[in-house]
Amino acid sequence: RLAGLLYVAAMLVLAVTAVPMSFFQWNSILLMILFLSCYMTLGAVMDVRRRRAKEPARSPLRRKMAAVQILATGAITTLSLVWDPLSTALITAAFMYVSTVLATRDFTQAGLTREVSEREWKGWHILRMLGSYTLTFSVYSILNFESLDMVWRILLPILTGSALTTLCMLFYLRGTKSNAASDTAPRADAAEEKDSAK
Repeated sequence: RLAGLLYVAAMLVLAVTAVPMSFFQWNSILLMILFLSCYMTLGAVMDVRRRRAKEPARSPLRRKMAAVQILATGAITTLSLVWDPLSTALITAAFMYVSTVLATRDFTQAGLTREVSEREWKGWHILRMLGSYTLTFSVYSILNFESLDMVWRILLPILTGSALTTLCMLFYLRGTKSNAASDTAPRADAAEEKDSAK
């Protein structure tokens, strides 16, 4: 838990320092990855805080964050299409697509009042935290592995991180139940009690 809190603090420091640097020395790919990584990290924190407080999925703050994320990544992609070469603009647009899908999902789900199962919140927490770390390491790869082509500097960390994230989710979600499974269990027990009473 302490390591997670330190990671979140480090991501916030990274965001505050890297945004002006990305505009000073323009790099749309790094700026896009930064916004997506920070968004995933903050989303993971909100998932845990809401779960501890036993609050429903409805969250106006999450909806505002998702809307800002969509607008910000859309603006970065637009600037990339104007200033950058086509290859860079296409990579930026690919990250914008991933960001938009995630933010749209959050915007939609945050408008609903429902109970979030343990399996759902834990799975999304793992996905967001490890996803943000994978994106952050992609930045390191882009800046330092200059002997590789740009596409491989992005793909290798993402493919490796996606595989590790999948393994972690399979390991940590074993035995956790969804709402549907947990809701049907008491009903089955009640039905057995009625039958035994008869």
